[in-house]
This record gives sequence, structure tokens and C-alpha cells, in this order.
Amino acid sequence: MDRNFSSSATFLYKFIFPPIWIALCGSLLFQLSLIARPHPLSNNYVELGAGFLWVAGSVLILRFSLPLLRLQLRDGHLYDSNHCSEI
Repeated sequence: MDRNFSSSATFLYKFIFPPIWIALCGSLLFQLSLIARPHPLSNNYVELGAGFLWVAGSVLILRFSLPLLRLQLRDGHLYDSNHCSEI
């Protein structure tokens, strides 16, 4: 009897969500820097703060999404897989 212990969305949370989220936030930050650049009174602190938040958020997303594993019980043995190799 085969039984899955992990969610069917593990692949989505590991490989689809992080690159899309990071790319969308990065492009938003890039657009913000293009819009704020012509203004003579704008300072770089807003851009630096937004850039820091983007990098910190990207690191946290990758930190918690990359270690996700797929767990299965097959023939009385527990198998875990990171979608590339299986133990």
C-alpha cells in the first residue's frame, strides 16, 4: 500500500512559487527605482530599504522552500525525495 504524507502542492511550493515571487518583487523594485529616479528630492534610502527587504524576503523564501521533501510510505518503508534524488 502506497501512502503520501506530503502535500500534493509540495512541487508548487518548492519550484514554482519562489522564482515567480522573487522575480515579481524584483521587477516591482526595478520599476520603483525607475519612477523615483527623476525626482530631484528623492533620496536613495527608500530604494535601499526596498532592496534590502527584497533580498531578505528572497533569502527567507528560499530558506524555507528549498528543504521541502516529498514523503511516501511504500511497502513498509519510508521514502523521502527532494524531486531529484530519493532515499
